Amino acid sequence: MNKKYDLCIISNRSALKDKGASLKVYFHYINYFLEKGFKVLYVCFDDLANKKIVINSFNSKNLDVKIFKYKTSIVPNRLSIIQNLNYQKKIEELLKKKKIKNLIAFDIVAAVQVSKIKSIKKYVWLGDLMYETNFYNYLYDLMDDWKKLRSIFFIIYQNYLLRNIYKNCLKCFTKIIVSSKSSESKLLKLGLKSKFLPYPWDEEGGVINLSKKLNILFFGNLYGLGSKSSLRILGNEIYPLLIKKFGKGNFSIKIAGNKSPLLSHSVFKNKEFEILGFVKNLKNILSKSTCLIFPGVVPVGNRCRIITAMSSKCLIIAHNSTQMGNPFLINMKTALLGKNSVELVSKIEFAVNNPSTCKKIRQESFETFKKYYSIEPAGNSFLKEIKLNLDF
Repeated sequence: MNKKYDLCIISNRSALKDKGASLKVYFHYINYFLEKGFKVLYVCFDDLANKKIVINSFNSKNLDVKIFKYKTSIVPNRLSIIQNLNYQKKIEELLKKKKIKNLIAFDIVAAVQVSKIKSIKKYVWLGDLMYETNFYNYLYDLMDDWKKLRSIFFIIYQNYLLRNIYKNCLKCFTKIIVSSKSSESKLLKLGLKSKFLPYPWDEEGGVINLSKKLNILFFGNLYGLGSKSSLRILGNEIYPLLIKKFGKGNFSIKIAGNKSPLLSHSVFKNKEFEILGFVKNLKNILSKSTCLIFPGVVPVGNRCRIITAMSSKCLIIAHNSTQMGNPFLINMKTALLGKNSVELVSKIEFAVNNPSTCKKIRQESFETFKKYYSIEPAGNSFLKEIKLNLDF
């Protein structure tokens, strides 16, 4: 007798816990469904994935994996969007063969591949909206090279095409789940109703062992959009204000993550900066840091590092824009927030002078993480929202 599948999950690239942020989220969601007793067919598009490794990473007999070759898909290119993935027919045949009636697509590339398949209930989870990241990446590239201004009409047209992809694809889904609160209003402008849900993340909580010296931490994907914004502000605005406030040599700013060209700027050569490179285990650094600083003003590309800080009991000092993606960040309750660099440096001074208050803020942030972003409650809220009608 053939194995009965309750659910098909599809993603671009293979979900592995120790890879990028999106893949980590996919992994936790899939693992959640497996632990709840679902039988899952997992389909992914990946040139490098090994079926045995993917299956073994979940350690479940209720999982089967189908890997299709990855081809460039949904990539802006001057006056067009490159879309080479075309597995809809094969996926539809696979679903019929397995008699699967429920499907979850993780992000827009996977969603496009199944949007026209009928006779199944389709749900989609979205990360940052591609037309937003496309625009903001261009904006920060423009800051480095004003000659790129001549490309603005390409960007406008690309984003028009990208919006149409989202609009035409997502209207075919039963439920749209977004990982950033700000995406709800963005999609509503396209006539698409969506629901923000916190996504499952690892708990990094441990013993806090703060140093007597002011230790400020910035970490993440340093090539990413959130870092492009933050590193400029950190070097050009925050650092001079910290020197004026605390004096040279009286604080440190640790930067963890794959090295970025932005770090070649002369300001990062000052002795107060410690460039750590990629750090596999952040627990030790987080536990000793006075705060995580995130001064970026871009409303996308800034969630995972902040959720990691919440899960580690590290004090978050961030720009107000972070609330647009994560509504659980509340000034003086779960974080210290400011509208500009002057306010953020004042928040750092507040943290130095008010350790007992900040201890309460760190703990409240951690409790908020456990309530919404830890794996079980985040998985439960997802399952409750999509209301799968399954016949066990």
